[in-house]
Amino acid sequence: MADKAGTPDVRTDAAPCVGCGLCCDGTIFERERAEPQEEDSLKQAGLSVIKEQGKLYFEHPCRFADHGRCAIYEDRFIFCRSFRCKVLKSYQKGEIDLPEAQVRVQKALALKSAVTDEEPTAGVWKQRQEFRKSMQSTKERPQLHLKMAALDFLLDRWFRK
Repeated sequence: MADKAGTPDVRTDAAPCVGCGLCCDGTIFERERAEPQEEDSLKQAGLSVIKEQGKLYFEHPCRFADHGRCAIYEDRFIFCRSFRCKVLKSYQKGEIDLPEAQVRVQKALALKSAVTDEEPTAGVWKQRQEFRKSMQSTKERPQLHLKMAALDFLLDRWFRK
């Protein structure tokens, strides 16, 4: 999109994020990178912190994820303040408008719901990986495999970096 002078729109708001929460509820990622100076505050907040190869991570789902919103939004962590999924980046660059961004979010939420209807814990990325490993073949619970594959395909296409 562009204005009348042909200058591309650049948005700074995060309107598509309202009600989404896929980046913090464990749907997209198993964990996120944290800054060393945040370690104490992450632990005090009750988040599971992992150190791996000299890097610090906190696990998802985040305990502050609350129906697509962050319960500590004003005091959220550095990663949470800076993360931009593909949908948000496209929206902020003016490549898609708010209704299209919202459609993408709603499609992802609907696919997640279809997965969790089949297996309640499989909405979380880590659990989807565990289910894939534990099932001997796609013949075991084929509908669940199909729904998880559709969800992860859409997340790769529209949400993951």
